[in-house]
Amino acid sequence: MFILCQGDLAKEPYIIPISEVPVYSLEELCYYMYHNIYTVTEEFFDENLVHWLKGQVHLRTLAMKMEKLNFWMTILQLCILQIVGYKM
Repeated sequence: MFILCQGDLAKEPYIIPISEVPVYSLEELCYYMYHNIYTVTEEFFDENLVHWLKGQVHLRTLAMKMEKLNFWMTILQLCILQIVGYKM
């Protein structure tokens, strides 16, 4: 069985913040997420991950989709805070 890999191997790994595990490819990142799903929260998909996907693994389309998703999540959070009357 073969697995078709996407993107390049990174020269610099992405260090997963919560566990400090280095990953060098999208496949390694997916493997980590699958086996550590309890650590995958909204904060997991931060700006550093987006920059790593774009700059190291050369998956610009995926990085752009994640940037848009992060933007809309921020808007949604602000809307919810406004609805419940939270003052910033």
